[in-house]
Amino acid sequence: GRGRGRSRVAGRVPVVYAPHERLTCGVRYASLQAFRTGDGKGWGVRGSCPIAKGTVVVEVKGRVLSEAEYRSASDLSYVVSFDDVTLQAKRACGDDVLYFDLREQGNLMRLINDCQEAPNLQLVYYPPLDLSVSPPILPRKCFLVARHDIPPHVELTWNYGPHYDRHWQRRAR
Repeated sequence: GRGRGRSRVAGRVPVVYAPHERLTCGVRYASLQAFRTGDGKGWGVRGSCPIAKGTVVVEVKGRVLSEAEYRSASDLSYVVSFDDVTLQAKRACGDDVLYFDLREQGNLMRLINDCQEAPNLQLVYYPPLDLSVSPPILPRKCFLVARHDIPPHVELTWNYGPHYDRHWQRRAR
């Protein structure tokens, strides 16, 4: 079956999801458009049709990095991780799905730009973290979900988080 093949990286076990752990995107991938933003940000992404609040827009896809691979990476500009609380729980349980590197193996999500002030998408973890059960339920996937209704042809953005190096802000000071 899908996801049950041999891991391509020595020592890695492929992630297999139970049926209840599957979450699907509510936006057809073909309706997402990459475009040049024209404001110095380079590429961006927009939808060609309206996107309703709460709709899963895109799944974070990339190469999964271990803690050691993350620490030794020379370029973290396309790395997505879980929040600090979730990372701490995942480390404590020995879960090695901690970081996603979209630089070489990512999808269109890697072109969605950062916005701290008013992002229209939000990073959501699935399944939701639940430490009240034993063993705890730990998220294995990340998705970008619409925070509010988004009209067609509006650039999609999300807040990259507090640990993202916004090098362009240092230059502006």
